[in-house]
Amino acid sequence: FFFLFSNMFFFVSPFVKKLNFKKPRNFSKNSTKMSCEVELFANYLAGIWTNEEQATKFPTDWSHIQLGFYPLDQSLLNGYSFYTESANEFSLDEPYKSGVTLLEKKGEIIEVKSFSIKGPEDFWYGTYEPSLLANLTKDRLVNDKDGCNLEFKYDAKKKLFLGKTKSGKQCIIPREGNPTYLDSTAVLKENEYSSLDIGRNIENDEKVWGPSAGPFVFLKKKSFSISN
Repeated sequence: FFFLFSNMFFFVSPFVKKLNFKKPRNFSKNSTKMSCEVELFANYLAGIWTNEEQATKFPTDWSHIQLGFYPLDQSLLNGYSFYTESANEFSLDEPYKSGVTLLEKKGEIIEVKSFSIKGPEDFWYGTYEPSLLANLTKDRLVNDKDGCNLEFKYDAKKKLFLGKTKSGKQCIIPREGNPTYLDSTAVLKENEYSSLDIGRNIENDEKVWGPSAGPFVFLKKKSFSISN
């Protein structure tokens, strides 16, 4: 998942040159760059995504899934945020996962933070019927573990964002009574999103669970305006 300051010039008169002026900090270039990248990420992410092509071509390996990222008002979490849904194509009104994601810029990194929703069923299908999201307020959100967040960095030459889980084996997921840590990677392009979730042994980093056929590959089916 998942974007300006003008240069400032100062004239110092010779009559006041003895005053101790501090050199202004140059926020302009880096701040502008990161603001543009976050906005670009939000534009790429906003929409409905489907892996129909992948599921049709390899039906034994992949279920047909749709992802929804519907832009929410920026005042909700003071930034670009989205109501998100993951659902099987045959039951879009009963997503197996839903929540809210927030984009936060941290230096050269864009962190995608996740929030759970209290009473999520109240908002199911909100991607397709946005009126259902009218009562989605901040007090309905619960901040998920930061260790499970994805961090993205922009590759300007390839015009894509490369993402991975935060380092440090912080996202622990029990599997068959044993703890594993989540090792996720993702690539976000303008009209393509791929993701791969793997669970690894905490001690030796060996793969414990995850798909053997490679990453999910989603193509954008519909775009949303981030100015909603």
